[in-house]
Amino acid sequence: MENSQCFQRIEQKYVLHRQVYHRLRQQLAEAENYLYHGGHPKAEILREVDYLRQFYAELRPAAWIGYARIALAGLEDPALRITFDWDLRWRNEDMYLNDNQTGRRLLPEQQHLMEIKVPGAMPLWLVHILGQLEIYPVSFSKYGTAYQQSVALGAVNREADILLPNGVKKGMMICA
Repeated sequence: MENSQCFQRIEQKYVLHRQVYHRLRQQLAEAENYLYHGGHPKAEILREVDYLRQFYAELRPAAWIGYARIALAGLEDPALRITFDWDLRWRNEDMYLNDNQTGRRLLPEQQHLMEIKVPGAMPLWLVHILGQLEIYPVSFSKYGTAYQQSVALGAVNREADILLPNGVKKGMMICA
């Protein structure tokens, strides 16, 4: 576990479904040290995380999402990426990163999540394979599904306020 990799990620969503991801790959121990004890961030994404932590003084971990993954990249076009995720789990307590055995399932045990990321048009050979296998696109958000499940369980206070650094209360906005 100590040599496991994890990611810190900031996801920005814009109109017209445009998304920008900022992601940093770290060793588990390094990520935990930064998250739990702070530090002097060298990577741009960590400076952004620090800014968010200062701006939203009450910012705290709210959800842990873990899964097993196989990641593939195209040989001819490395920008084509296909991932297969399974054993998707979430929890909103015990935020330690190294415990990936506990949590509620996001999908039934036998279901897997395939995600295809391709810039521009999908290669025709892949379109044919997906069509033959009757695999069609659906919208799925790991965090959004975990949030919906937590609301259904009554584990989220939807009326909570957060205090901004200038002392102004702002209604909590949770994005999924």
